[in-house]
Amino acid sequence: MDEITSSGRTVNSSARAHRRRPHYIAATFWALITFGAVSYTFSAAPGHLNGIWIGLITLAYTIYLYRGGRWVLFIF
Repeated sequence: MDEITSSGRTVNSSARAHRRRPHYIAATFWALITFGAVSYTFSAAPGHLNGIWIGLITLAYTIYLYRGGRWVLFIF
């Protein structure tokens, strides 16, 4: 069954677009980093406002990974 028939048209199954799978493990890792950055923002440490930028950037990257992003980064 290499071909799929739908509404009178024939489509080759190898030509179908593949959905990207979400990267749950990496996204959870970055969600924890985001939580840490946000909690650091509300602390009294010097330079604590830098946590706002770190939190926003990692939040955007976490959402990107949950939606099936292509590039996955781990920092250890």
